[in-house]
Amino acid sequence: MVVAGESSADLLAARVIERLGRDWTCFGVGGARSQRAGLEVLRPVEALNLVGLSEVLTGLPRVFGVAAQLVAAALAREPDRALLVDLPDFNMGLGPLLARLGIPVTYLGAPQAWAWREGRARTLAGWVDELACLFPFEPKFFAERGAPARFVGHPRAFELKDAFASEPMRGLGSFGRVALLPGSRRSEIARHAPVLKAALTDLLARHPGLQWTVCVAPTLSVEELRAAFGDVASKLTFHVKDAAELLAQSDVALVASGTAVTECVILGVPCVTFYAVSALTYGVARRLVRIPHISMANILAGSLLVPELVQSDFTPATLNLAFDEVWNRRDELRSRFRELARTLLPDGSPFDPAERVANGIRARH
Repeated sequence: MVVAGESSADLLAARVIERLGRDWTCFGVGGARSQRAGLEVLRPVEALNLVGLSEVLTGLPRVFGVAAQLVAAALAREPDRALLVDLPDFNMGLGPLLARLGIPVTYLGAPQAWAWREGRARTLAGWVDELACLFPFEPKFFAERGAPARFVGHPRAFELKDAFASEPMRGLGSFGRVALLPGSRRSEIARHAPVLKAALTDLLARHPGLQWTVCVAPTLSVEELRAAFGDVASKLTFHVKDAAELLAQSDVALVASGTAVTECVILGVPCVTFYAVSALTYGVARRLVRIPHISMANILAGSLLVPELVQSDFTPATLNLAFDEVWNRRDELRSRFRELARTLLPDGSPFDPAERVANGIRARH
């Protein structure tokens, strides 16, 4: 049984299914990529893809329905193993139910219990058969709390391994390129774009030789971002393809906290991380989050390697200062990022994380 309830999880699941090969029959929740890899889709990935409080509340009956259908399918088919991919809010509830039915569970993509909700690590220890971790510091954290954890490597580090195996090209001739990744949700753009717009008024004047390119997430449109950046949009270019393609050609990036920061590390692009949320959300997060940094670059480094601007610290003035710091240190930071990127694959070896997970499933069969 496979449960992959979002786009990135669907891609991870598809790769594991491909590596398992035709000896394994797979069914469960997934998207088009898992289906092409051979998954019998009982419910589509969209069934668990809920965003926003109102959507979550109205979607709860559907979510409970998916869980009930999966438990019924497990009882009827008696799968040899369950592969749960990320999606902790759902899978942390489903996993114990499957374990009680005698179905061993592989969990790919550990919940970020090291950042908040530490109790999830001890809960996992009671039912997970193998926890396949994407970051090198996670196995120790989970093992200390009783969960059988193993570092399999980060999929993006494997996909982009050639980018840090050799020095990539940077900039455009005698000019430089700055990537702007303001976020993928409209709520993020609403909070981030006004600060970026105000900061750019000064940055564009002080750095006339730089080219500034905004990455357009698949969930947004160029028109939306042009409107959000207002009168400075005419001085920006817009990139509608994969973010990694833009980052690979950039000298520095200004990035909303998230998976794109990990890609910056992998591709050796020094970055400033920023993030702003509602006052209520921030107040709750401050009480729950246990780690001092939000940028994966700093989490991997174990120190404040690059600036991160959160909530009231995210202003046009602080962003200008942070950009200048990173721009002036870009050669040093690029070298440090390349070192960190190598830690995202076990022993620095370019072995496919999906193959490692598939091998673990075979070994336990």
